[in-house]
Amino acid sequence: MVFLVVLALASGVHASTSPAVELTPEESAWIAAHPVIQVGVYAGNHFPLEAWVAGAPDGMGVDYAKRLASRVGLRLQFRPFTDWDGIAFNEADQPMPFDLLVGQPVGRNAQLIYLKPYAEGSFVMVARKGDLQILDESSLAHARIATERFGKYFTQRVRDRFPGATMVFADDARQALDMVVRGQADAFIGTSARTRWLLSEREQDDLSILTSLPDMGIMRASLAVSREQPMLAAILGKAEASITGDELTNLRSRWGVDADFSAVIPHGHNLTDGDRRWLATLGSIRVGYESDRFPYSFKDKDGALDGLAADYLALLKNQLGLRFEFVPTRDLDELQRRVAAKEVDVVAAAMPADYDPAMMTFTRPYERFPEVIVARIGSPAVAGPEDLRGKKAAVREEAGLIDSLKMLMPQTQFVPVASNEAGLKLVERGEVSAYIGTLPAIDALIRDRYAATLRVVAPAGLDQDITFGVSRDKARLALLIDRVIGGLKDNQRQAMRSRWLRANYNYGVPWGWVLLGLAISASVVTAIGLAYKRMRDAEARARASEQRLVDTNENLPGVVIRLYIDAHGQRVYEYVSGPTQSLFGMSREDILSGAANPLDAMRETDRNAIRALVDRVYQSSQADAVEFPLHVNGRTRWIRALGGEPKPAGHGGYFWSVYCADVTALKEQEQALIEAKATAEAAVAAKSAFLAMMSHEIRTPMAGVLGLVELLSKTPLNAEQSHMVSMVQDSSGALLQILDDILDFSRIEAEKLELEPEPFDVRLLADSAVGTFAARAQQKSLQLYLVLDWRLASEYRGDANRIRQIINNLLSNALKFTQEGHVKLRVEMAGEVEDGQRLRFTVTDTGIGISPDQLTRLFQPFTQAEASTTRRFGGTGLGLSICRRLAHMMGGDVQLSSEEGGGTCAVFEVTLPVLRGASTMPDMNGKRALVCTRDATIEHELANALSAMGLAVMEVDAEDVAEFTLEDVDVYIADASIIREGIKIIGAPTIHVFPDTDPRGFYVDAGRIMLCGSPLLWRSATDACRMALGLLDARRPASIAATEGAGAVRVLVAEDHPINRAVIDRQLQLLGYEHVVVEDGQQAWDALITEHFDVLITDCHMPVLDGYALTHRVRQSEAGTDRHLPIIALSASALPEQVEKCRNAGMDDFLAKPVQLDDLRQKIAGISGQVAANDGPPVQDRLAYLVGIFGSASQVKHLLEGLLDAGWSDIAKLDAAIAEGDTEQQRDLIHRLVGSLRLIDPKSAEAGDGETSAQRRDAIARELAEIRSLVEQLRLRA
Repeated sequence: MVFLVVLALASGVHASTSPAVELTPEESAWIAAHPVIQVGVYAGNHFPLEAWVAGAPDGMGVDYAKRLASRVGLRLQFRPFTDWDGIAFNEADQPMPFDLLVGQPVGRNAQLIYLKPYAEGSFVMVARKGDLQILDESSLAHARIATERFGKYFTQRVRDRFPGATMVFADDARQALDMVVRGQADAFIGTSARTRWLLSEREQDDLSILTSLPDMGIMRASLAVSREQPMLAAILGKAEASITGDELTNLRSRWGVDADFSAVIPHGHNLTDGDRRWLATLGSIRVGYESDRFPYSFKDKDGALDGLAADYLALLKNQLGLRFEFVPTRDLDELQRRVAAKEVDVVAAAMPADYDPAMMTFTRPYERFPEVIVARIGSPAVAGPEDLRGKKAAVREEAGLIDSLKMLMPQTQFVPVASNEAGLKLVERGEVSAYIGTLPAIDALIRDRYAATLRVVAPAGLDQDITFGVSRDKARLALLIDRVIGGLKDNQRQAMRSRWLRANYNYGVPWGWVLLGLAISASVVTAIGLAYKRMRDAEARARASEQRLVDTNENLPGVVIRLYIDAHGQRVYEYVSGPTQSLFGMSREDILSGAANPLDAMRETDRNAIRALVDRVYQSSQADAVEFPLHVNGRTRWIRALGGEPKPAGHGGYFWSVYCADVTALKEQEQALIEAKATAEAAVAAKSAFLAMMSHEIRTPMAGVLGLVELLSKTPLNAEQSHMVSMVQDSSGALLQILDDILDFSRIEAEKLELEPEPFDVRLLADSAVGTFAARAQQKSLQLYLVLDWRLASEYRGDANRIRQIINNLLSNALKFTQEGHVKLRVEMAGEVEDGQRLRFTVTDTGIGISPDQLTRLFQPFTQAEASTTRRFGGTGLGLSICRRLAHMMGGDVQLSSEEGGGTCAVFEVTLPVLRGASTMPDMNGKRALVCTRDATIEHELANALSAMGLAVMEVDAEDVAEFTLEDVDVYIADASIIREGIKIIGAPTIHVFPDTDPRGFYVDAGRIMLCGSPLLWRSATDACRMALGLLDARRPASIAATEGAGAVRVLVAEDHPINRAVIDRQLQLLGYEHVVVEDGQQAWDALITEHFDVLITDCHMPVLDGYALTHRVRQSEAGTDRHLPIIALSASALPEQVEKCRNAGMDDFLAKPVQLDDLRQKIAGISGQVAANDGPPVQDRLAYLVGIFGSASQVKHLLEGLLDAGWSDIAKLDAAIAEGDTEQQRDLIHRLVGSLRLIDPKSAEAGDGETSAQRRDAIARELAEIRSLVEQLRLRA
């Protein structure tokens, strides 16, 4: 059963959710009391409105019924019926056997309540091609009109219109058309849509629609509800009102109901000449797909599209002669954006609710996948969702899925869980009755961990249709694809499915009893044979024994058959027992007499399979089994035949025993489970899309805030203002912490988070971390300490951002749970290792503490010490879990120790390489400092800080200060309160340490140097000492000088966010670059056409034309030329996959928002060749040097152009080698590129220590950009 509500779970920019349907309490109660609605479908092929084929319902009416049911939470159970006239037109006072019918002619039965018509069409007449006797409607006055036997109402309608005509009856419409072709009838009359469908299925083009018959009126089809169910009619009426015009139009188009009856009809699923001409005009079809959505669509090891959708596309390519251009996308969000930007013509695996119906139309589904229910083995039986009423069921924490399930099962209590495994654990422990999820995601878990305790018991009642989405401007292609899908044979579908659905699901009743029954039957048959040989004179006893055998086997659930096959292959049924009527639709006596044969109910292909089984069993002398469908009593049943070992019977013949069991229910469940397996990876794309959306939508406005603060920091500020702006920058960055926690946790879970080690100063890092929390500590009247080991190295190599993230989290927790006292961060060198040091970051507090039993839970995701903690103190419960995982990634660890009421100690240890060892400040080296403070911790802080600066430190008590004079000290540092008591050194430079928090860190007040002690920051202490020693001015204006040579570089910026546009505009002004800023990619493209620019900076996500599409246009325009415009990507998402995506799109470099001035300057200068130009000799000098070597300007120009062509070609090959991880190829290409560059400049492209191939590639690209500038100069001279 298809519930389109499920499709709305996939979010996206164009996904539209179904309008809400408001139900009254009475209507909701009625749905709860009637969980399953019985729906009648007329058996046989009656497309396009309804059909019952291969044991399953299909057609537009079926799709429409499913769509309405999904809006109000109804479950539909489809059943076939064969008495059309009795159902559609019988007005006798008899109960209707169904609650709902899907394809009824409006107003024909007083026992039915008709909903709004979903399809209508006129009647048309069909005649043989070339028949000159039947030309128009008047020709039917005395003609023979073929019609279907079952439709008495329609027959009467034809008689009334053509009273002089002769009615010729056929069993179905296909036979009626054949009668017209054979001359047994002159014409056929039917509705336009149905008739076109019938003609399209014919292999020969021997019939044609001559005209419509307007006098016969219009046939309207609708859903019909039994008059005994007025509440159901009212509920479906509300659901019907929520169907939009676009939805209905799309549905009609998918089933060809709205096609013009006079249009050319393809036959046998073949193409017409008009179709071929139209297809020839299409060119390449851009097929969009999600590259990580196994098994529908994904990239194989060669980067090509693979999966179920790829198999169907290969079929379409072969059948329709299409040419595909594949457009891989990372996730559904990107695919939706490309559809909206009209960059995709066909979506390979689409669910209609994910896309705007105004943009796309959709084909018939080519696959369908349900969700399933898991329960404990031995638990109360669960046959469907209704059995979970009043019980608890776990479900993955996805809002859309939970909403759909609540609509379907309103009386079930759903327990959200973080993962499938968590849900299965709840079921195993008995905390919930069931878990609902997609089978492929949970199948492996059940088999590997819960095989003895859990099993899949039933489908959950939610399905997903997988279709091809086609852009509206190519809607005709959808009809052609439908034709191909409709022409697929079952074995073709199964062949494609078997490639991806390899698991066999055998659950429910085991087959042991089947084998046991066969063994019993074989034993009894053998006993009877012996009895006949030994007791030929006792026929009465033998007949009694045989009757007992028949009685025994009749009670078995299957049929036992014994065949004799002679040497010529002729088969005779010697023994048959069991429910043959229900399995084969024929009696035991008819089979034994030869009047009927079980093979008669099979398709020819299945008969061949049975014969092959017989031959295989006979040749191998081993038991074997086969499954096949039978069409019995108007429905399809699946039979499993298990053949025993054949026994020789003499004269070349042999006996063979077969046990046949009805496995229809198992087959349907197995099929549903196999189909459900294919949906296992669908939820992954939604998660990726959500993370990308969060990263972009939240970071984009935040980037504007940080950019403006940085611009403010570059204006003239005094020390106080500068320090406050610095704190604003740190605090603004902290606003993104919760977002980063969620993103980091998800990336760590997916093993996609990578560390980015860079050189950093651990003292400045600690300053930044502690300074960020100074204001919070002041608000809570807490003392905040920072103690830095004087032995710390000057520079380490590591991921400073991740280390800061861990420290920030530990400090945040300490301040959050401390109401009085202090919080202290101590950074110390815990030990020396080869080429590095082991650092220990310790955060201690005097807070509420944690009990031992709660302490063990804190490193679990989304967990806090107590249930009330979130309400009292806030937080996501993710921080400590992320900290420990990050520490483990760095080779370190995070540990907590605490006691309730006694504070907490958090320790983060990590080993880092040392780039520069401990060093002092030359201008303060050897200076003498006298320290006097009554706070032992501040004394420790000052002693370590001053020692690290290079000062000789003397720590004294207040009563001992009098022993020192100006000749003994260079600087005196003491508590402000001590100095106020008159304890000071006359004439000595003095620093007053005060215990309060001040955002300036240090300042000068009335000639006194004041140093903040809570916290005492390294940067503030060094500045205060420099000030006291006369090495620093009291006011330091901050400004930025324009970049040298910036005026020669024109920059084009494309950015859609107004704040970010203003920020980067001001930044470029400060840097001195001539620039133009536009709002989207299309405006940027227009500017590039009309003006010259040296660098393009483009946002990745913009309306009209995004950065990727803009880059594609630029690179296409450069094809075949030596032009290469440097392009820098601009994105709020700095995820590694985003950077890689930009490089793959053809962009040269990447800037993450918020953009810092120094980063912007370096990127523009580097990518435009400006750095090399400024650092090396002037352009004119270099040209003169080259002309002197090579003889003439033309020779130099020719040489440099050749070097550029070869260089950029090798750069492209190097990019591919880096992407593939081919280190040998990378080394060879870099060697060749450096060798060619050194022909021009022997110092070109010198390698730095530890440079990666990607860094060498960027350096070489900058060299090539500089050479391009030389070529431009030579062209201007010419």
